[in-house]
Amino acid sequence: MTGICGWFLAFLFFLGAECICRCLVSLWFACGAVAAFVLAALGRQIEEQLLMFVLASLAAFLLIRPLAFLGNFLKNLKTGDFPAKTKKKVGGHGAEAGYK
Repeated sequence: MTGICGWFLAFLFFLGAECICRCLVSLWFACGAVAAFVLAALGRQIEEQLLMFVLASLAAFLLIRPLAFLGNFLKNLKTGDFPAKTKKKVGGHGAEAGYK
């Protein structure tokens, strides 16, 4: 019973962190916590739960990250808003402002 509550609290923690940060890192671990929660509910050993947490988090990383990049690319393709490659002059402000 403790394992079930622990994985549920871990899921809530990672989901809350994802809602605050919105950087997709905590979402991977939230998916892993759900998978480990299922194993805990089935009565599996803690070692199996931890292994499932790691594997499910890795699988979520491998699936979610490329989808996020694809979604960002498609959004930029639709709006035509691609970052411009510009060269910045380092230290060039003095001569251009008349300070010789």
